[in-house]
Amino acid sequence: MKDRKYGAYTAVIVFSAFFFAGFYGVQCLNPCNADWLLSGGLDISQHYAGWLFFRKEAWTFPPGCFTGLSWPNAMSIIYLDSIPLCAVFFKIFQPVLPEQFQYFGWYSLICFLLQGILGVKIARKYVKSEPAAFLMGVLTVMTPAFLWRTFLHVALNSHYIILLALLGIFYYQEYFAGQKWRQVWYWAMLGLLCCMVHMYFLPMCFVILCAFLYLDIRSENRAGIWQGLVMTAFWAGALIPMYFMGGFMPGMVVSDLGFQWKKTFNLNGFVNPQGWSRIFPNLALHTYGQSEGFAYLGIGVMVCILAAVFFSLMQWRTMSPKRNILVRYIKDPTLQACAAIFALSVAAAASPVVTLGSRAVTLPIPKKLEELWMIFRASGRLVWPAVYLLLFGSGVVLSRCQKRKVVVSVLTTGVILQFADISAEVWDRGRVAREPAAFVSELEDPGWDVIGRHPLIANIVYINASGLRSCASMAEFADRYDKTLGKFYYARDYEAVIAETAAQALAEKKQSDIFLFDWEYVIDAWNEPQLYYYILDERILGYVQPIAELEAARVDMRTYEYVYLYEVTPDSVGEEMIDGFLFVHGGGTDVSRVFPLPTGAYRFTVEGENLADAEVILSAGSVSERGMQNITGMINCEGMQNFQIRVENPSDHDMVLYRIRFETVDGEIAAEN
Repeated sequence: MKDRKYGAYTAVIVFSAFFFAGFYGVQCLNPCNADWLLSGGLDISQHYAGWLFFRKEAWTFPPGCFTGLSWPNAMSIIYLDSIPLCAVFFKIFQPVLPEQFQYFGWYSLICFLLQGILGVKIARKYVKSEPAAFLMGVLTVMTPAFLWRTFLHVALNSHYIILLALLGIFYYQEYFAGQKWRQVWYWAMLGLLCCMVHMYFLPMCFVILCAFLYLDIRSENRAGIWQGLVMTAFWAGALIPMYFMGGFMPGMVVSDLGFQWKKTFNLNGFVNPQGWSRIFPNLALHTYGQSEGFAYLGIGVMVCILAAVFFSLMQWRTMSPKRNILVRYIKDPTLQACAAIFALSVAAAASPVVTLGSRAVTLPIPKKLEELWMIFRASGRLVWPAVYLLLFGSGVVLSRCQKRKVVVSVLTTGVILQFADISAEVWDRGRVAREPAAFVSELEDPGWDVIGRHPLIANIVYINASGLRSCASMAEFADRYDKTLGKFYYARDYEAVIAETAAQALAEKKQSDIFLFDWEYVIDAWNEPQLYYYILDERILGYVQPIAELEAARVDMRTYEYVYLYEVTPDSVGEEMIDGFLFVHGGGTDVSRVFPLPTGAYRFTVEGENLADAEVILSAGSVSERGMQNITGMINCEGMQNFQIRVENPSDHDMVLYRIRFETVDGEIAAEN
């Protein structure tokens, strides 16, 4: 009897382990094998790099901060999505860890095991058959929204946090009714997990907590201090560790309105496979970022839901009096709590820009609420609790409407169909861990080795250069030669602090700093003629002294043109971006841009369409040629000068601006070197 009691748990643990090993392999479980993380894609290489540099540095305060990827500024391990819970734990054992060590493989396996175990636990509350409970656990493991994150974004693979929160709803009477201190510690623990794994689980658990407290108020027949204490414990469990992890560091832009509701949940999301189905076609999305709201149920789960609806309607026909039964269901506190969680999760994920396919309706909301909402800019993720409510809801309805054999038959059919539907996509995505490609650095030029071995160079300072470009290769290089990077790929905008620090470093030009420039901002290199410039793998590097071993790679940056691509600015009026180009409407609309130019003579060319009628006003220089697609002129700058070029459209038709090209015509660079 005892064996049968735990049979579903044992079976789902075995299934989860074999499912993981079959689709993702076992190489990722080798803690000394980390190459697959560097070659596995942008996000997972970011997570590993965060751990790589965090473990190297001595403990500081706050203990969750380090400087190796944001030198000399502190960066929180939270904003590298490196699973702070694991990063802090394993850093304690840094002195005895092997040189190459990773925990992401084993953590993912644990997520699979907990996914299955908690799926069975929740199912067993209502599904009285062990085989049926096991099959519900299997469907929980095969949830596409869960599998989509595996080895893409490991921290967000932690759906067990959602299931633990939902367990509080389903098992309220058994575990929490009247158990006040248990409630406090349980939700404090969930708050801690949200902070120390990934903060996106915080709003999901908060919604579920509100429903939990509703159940508690209904059970106690009154609201009191204990409900407030539970809520306080949850937020304290999240925010206190966040402080010690450095989550409140100054300069970090937490709310990002620049995304403008791009990463939301589309209302077709439950049935939109987005490439995950062998059977269903993909449906339209409103924005590119709505993959973040991926919530496809899978055909197996949909069959279970349809069967549950069918059997419940059949049963409804035989019930009487129907009104009393309906009222009983409507008044059920657990059902009310689940309905609230579902509705709030979908609403929060959908955002004020409600979309169905390619259509959208924008609902007006206060600016303050929008700023608060956009703390979680990929709001589409917030729909995940609703996914699990649909899954478990189908199991509950089936168990109440049909005999055990019928329930097992329906769930078995659902499991088979679910596997057939999504297995091809899971297999393809599992290749990153199952058949990992050897990491090959994008920094192939031997000159990087020269820089790495240079006795004075310690920091790579980014000057208007992207931290995203080749971030895995740059991190691997910096780690191998014990350098620091001034910029990296972070989960939040830290640009203002990074830019201020880079500007200060550029002004001081210490021998410990080498400067990385971006080709899109060649003008930055023009404005620093004191530096010696080298091009390695199409990257511009500037150093305060000549590097003898890199003489062959040395260049004169003034021989390269600077190209500015027109785009809309925050104060734009009468301009809009269409298909990536700037349209300037007629009737006197003007577009003004300012460029800091050092001493010298320059030729500029404005490129676009319908430019013949354009009026061009320059702060210095003159226009020499004009046509429908080009306006060309000369500029003479004496001393550092902010050159302004204003293009006005006095016509009654639209004008299109593509870019401005600048090239020097005064020969050699005016350098002091």
